[in-house]
Amino acid sequence: MKHLIFKQWVEYLLDCVRLVLGVVSMNLTDLKKECLSAVSQQVQTIQEALKTQGDSKSAVQTISVELVGKQVRVSTDMAIFITMNPGYAGRSNLPDNLKKLFRSLAMNKPDRQLIAEVMLFSQGFRSAEKLASKIVPFFKLCDEQLSNQSHYDFGLRALKSVLVSAGNVKRDRNTEN
Repeated sequence: MKHLIFKQWVEYLLDCVRLVLGVVSMNLTDLKKECLSAVSQQVQTIQEALKTQGDSKSAVQTISVELVGKQVRVSTDMAIFITMNPGYAGRSNLPDNLKKLFRSLAMNKPDRQLIAEVMLFSQGFRSAEKLASKIVPFFKLCDEQLSNQSHYDFGLRALKSVLVSAGNVKRDRNTEN
């Protein structure tokens, strides 16, 4: 399984490089430490090649990089960004060799109330403000009051999932009438 996950990430990187994407964003929250280390070696190869090219101030638009034994062309405009959720229970810490390749950036907590309102409006609920003012505190209470179990998740992903499901139920009921 570990090999499959690593292979999927490398294929993702290779696809991004082949498509000459200018920005590659990777959420590394769910990767295990062994996979993070292996992926970081590939990212490091790309980053170092881009830095070397940038230092030379050459007008070359692509450079050749070897990733997992394959020669691939990388756009010199490419940038790689990673995201991690520090509060996520299953997350791994970044290996030091990967940490040094990126700048840290702190972000504020998302406004769950506003997110819930917008999602509910987009799902067709006319009283989205009122509904959001009930479900967001409910999720917060569940998170605070229920015992800490690995199968309990009252984060933003779970809230979004519930709101999308509510929209699906609403649409199903509207088509039945």
